[in-house]
Amino acid sequence: HPIIISVTSDLEYAVNNTPVSAEVLESALKESIKDQTDPTALVKIDKSVQVQNLVDLLDMGNRLKIKMVLATQTSKGAKQ
Repeated sequence: HPIIISVTSDLEYAVNNTPVSAEVLESALKESIKDQTDPTALVKIDKSVQVQNLVDLLDMGNRLKIKMVLATQTSKGAKQ
């Protein structure tokens, strides 16, 4: 099962719906993947979050060797 990482517009983080501070995010992710051989994370990030914050999160995933998948919202009225 993929880990779910959520980031709000206020830069509040959660790992699998458990709130974590930015300072302990990496250690919380490391703990979440300790028993997984090919960890994957689904990143749900608010569209107003600056790109640099996303890049920092992706870098963290890269250091921990987590495959990151970005979840995006479709625009209202967009054809699928």
